[in-house]
Amino acid sequence: MNRQPGEPFGSTAQEHRTTDPTHDSDGLRDQVDQRAHDVADRASGIAEQGRERAAAAAEAGEERAAEGMERAADMVRDRADGTPAAGAAMMAADGMERGAGYLRSHDTNQMWTDVEEYVREHPVMGIAGSVAAGFLVGRMLR
Repeated sequence: MNRQPGEPFGSTAQEHRTTDPTHDSDGLRDQVDQRAHDVADRASGIAEQGRERAAAAAEAGEERAAEGMERAADMVRDRADGTPAAGAAMMAADGMERGAGYLRSHDTNQMWTDVEEYVREHPVMGIAGSVAAGFLVGRMLR
């Protein structure tokens, strides 16, 4: 029996090589890497489904908002007819209809880009709009 330096007593070099912990850890590392890759793939698929559902919900919300704006414009026109403020009411109704058309003709990304551009060009109006929107949301949630 020729024992190599550092080799435990009672074992051969062949036995030592097959029980080498680095050999076992490479296989384990490969398994862990594969499972991590599988989990990342599944997570990516779930995230994509979430994005698709969010986009569909946003489009449905845009359509409902556009319909609501058109109904409101019609109501304003009906009630304002023959009143002293009819001119202002008609202008407001026209604005609502333009808003409804905008919602129908633009997707969410385009609208977000437009909002960002407007706020950059008109920061005071952007802040005022944010305050007004916050106030309205707060009133609706009460």
